[in-house]
Amino acid sequence: RDEIRASSTAGIAIGLACLGVVWILAPAIATLFRQPAVVPVLRALGVSFVFTGWSMTGLGLLRRQLRFRTLSLISVGTYVFAYLVVGVGLAVLGAGVWSLVAASVTSTATQAVWRYAIVRHPLRPVLRWEPYREVCSYGARLSGAYLLDYVGGNVDTFTVTRIASTAVLGQYTRAYYLVFQPLSNYLAQALTNVLFATLSRIQHDLGRLRRAYHSVLSLGNLMLFPACAGIAVAAQEL
Repeated sequence: RDEIRASSTAGIAIGLACLGVVWILAPAIATLFRQPAVVPVLRALGVSFVFTGWSMTGLGLLRRQLRFRTLSLISVGTYVFAYLVVGVGLAVLGAGVWSLVAASVTSTATQAVWRYAIVRHPLRPVLRWEPYREVCSYGARLSGAYLLDYVGGNVDTFTVTRIASTAVLGQYTRAYYLVFQPLSNYLAQALTNVLFATLSRIQHDLGRLRRAYHSVLSLGNLMLFPACAGIAVAAQEL
């Protein structure tokens, strides 16, 4: 219970810190990408960090309980409301880029409220350092791995942003999304979320954990081999 309280407090604090960083660095980022108009957009989107930090505890608890059907309902429901109702509605009214900003912030905020309404985890801060140390130590390593993965996966987008127009960037990101989203998100990410939560429940049974991990690696190799073979054939034809 103390770790849950520490996680909730740390999440909100880190979210506020990220909002502050984005608010301060927004002009520099706009200069880097040669887009002065992006400053207010970035600062508005930065509000999502606060809701994300708050909602991560509820997300983790729901995954820990293997309530993936509930998480799917939350994701679909908030997407429909935020993007189809709020986003499209504001776009029809002529809000332009702010329709996407409003949709993004609404989606994040709605998910945070919905997750908390289901889990109702304690929010009162812990007055001891030990729970924060355990939560933040593990979270920092995991966040570092995600950050490196994100940077490595977005170098191409950064390059296109520097050398091409906004319209070309939009076309590139949509094409990339259509090609890689089915495998990287709907399959790989879904398997990762389920396996991470499942294996965490048997983490103290090292023998069982080892067998499960080896089975996952074997399954991954079986799935990866046909894809690699197909890419090799296509490369030879080119």
